[in-house]
Amino acid sequence: MTSEEFLDWMAFYQLQPFGPWRADTQAALVAQTIANCNAKKGHAYSINDFRLAFKPRAAKPRSMSPDEVVSFFSAMAAKQKQRGR
Repeated sequence: MTSEEFLDWMAFYQLQPFGPWRADTQAALVAQTIANCNAKKGHAYSINDFRLAFKPRAAKPRSMSPDEVVSFFSAMAAKQKQRGR
């Protein structure tokens, strides 16, 4: 994957998130809908009743600018190239 393609994917993720969190939320929505269809009258489930809960991270992940991302991966590629010699 080129750095340009990687940046395109980063931009796409900002518009349309994907991955495990998104999939878990979609599954929770389906489970909530089924549960509410079969619930006793007057009782409604929340999506949070079905969403997976994980421990919060100790530190907030650092956000990187596109230039920092390119620099990071360029440095990694240079290291890999040196190891291959």
